[in-house]
Amino acid sequence: MKFFVENSDNVIVTVFAWEADGQVEASHTENDIPKEVKSERIEFTFKKPNYADSNVIMQSSGLNADGTGGVNFLNFQNTVLRSLLKGWNMKNEDGEKVPFTNANINNLIPAIARAAVSGVLDKIKM
Repeated sequence: MKFFVENSDNVIVTVFAWEADGQVEASHTENDIPKEVKSERIEFTFKKPNYADSNVIMQSSGLNADGTGGVNFLNFQNTVLRSLLKGWNMKNEDGEKVPFTNANINNLIPAIARAAVSGVLDKIKM
């Protein structure tokens, strides 16, 4: 049994993205994809959180050490994404790899970013 998180401990989340009514929709659950729609698969690589990561995420979300306080879900999602995301296999329309940068994280379609966060939260514990 392992008691410590190592830098190489990763969690892979597959996000499925598709267009509906001119909007990009996304989910980490394949069953959410409408049957008549073609979807793209994006794999996001997150680091597995250690105790320090968990504390940073919880504190930035408004949760106090004693469990009191209200959780700001926007801060929570943002901190999970920025603290734990290590990379992706995303490609642009020309098939070229999209670099993993802060600017590109900022420019993600919100549905895709939220699906990635939702997917990693299904696989980890804080």
